[in-house]
Amino acid sequence: MKKLLSIMLCMAMFAFTSVVTTACSDDYDDDSSWNDNGGGYNNWGDNGGDNGGNNGGDNGGNSGGGNGGNTEQAPAAPTGVTASVEGPNAYLYVLISWNYDWSVDHWDVYRSTSANGSYSKIGSNVSNSYADENVNYSTTYYYKVKAVSSSGLASAFSDYDYVIVPPRLK
Repeated sequence: MKKLLSIMLCMAMFAFTSVVTTACSDDYDDDSSWNDNGGGYNNWGDNGGDNGGNNGGDNGGNSGGGNGGNTEQAPAAPTGVTASVEGPNAYLYVLISWNYDWSVDHWDVYRSTSANGSYSKIGSNVSNSYADENVNYSTTYYYKVKAVSSSGLASAFSDYDYVIVPPRLK
């Protein structure tokens, strides 16, 4: 039994030494950066490098393929987007809301003055609503939302909803 444990310990140490030796081999440059040859630090994820690497790279590798082994996908576009005018007439704002998704880090909210026009980002929120307080009376606004993952991948735009901010009462 003792001999078996010794052999197993020796094999475990050899495996660990091989991993450390591979990770700490001559893949490190003098300029304090890892070479882009698929070894060392660059053999994981989207740092796979042009020559492959253990988990991806532009030419394949053991798994992954041309996308560097990155398997994360952008979240789905938000659904259920609604926009409504809120507040007293002296202080109107637009409340935009959408269905909550636990897998999303935050949402970016976009606005346009035409349905098919250019949408500009007006803010972000970690909850599933946003108050646009920078609106003008007698103006139509269109709103779209994007979901963003914790690694920064953004979804496609949601469908839009629109509101017509009424004229100010005198």
